[in-house]
Amino acid sequence: MAEQQNASEKRTLWIVLCLNVGLAIAFFTSGAFGDSSALIANGLDNLSDSFVFGIGLLALSRTATWRRAAAIVSGDITRHLPGAHLLP
Repeated sequence: MAEQQNASEKRTLWIVLCLNVGLAIAFFTSGAFGDSSALIANGLDNLSDSFVFGIGLLALSRTATWRRAAAIVSGDITRHLPGAHLLP
């Protein structure tokens, strides 16, 4: 049962990761062509989400200690990266 749930979670994360990367590319491209910093920023946000989902994929096949550390890193990325543009 646990293996089946793990496979299902992994498949879901791969789908979400691919969608986020696709959206990031679309936002970057349309932002570059349209000279829109808002679309480029949205692309960066989607890219940071993609990093978090990638870390989640790695964590699924690791030990509990590794998963705990991955959760902390993912939380830090989610919390700090979107506001990084506000730093001087």
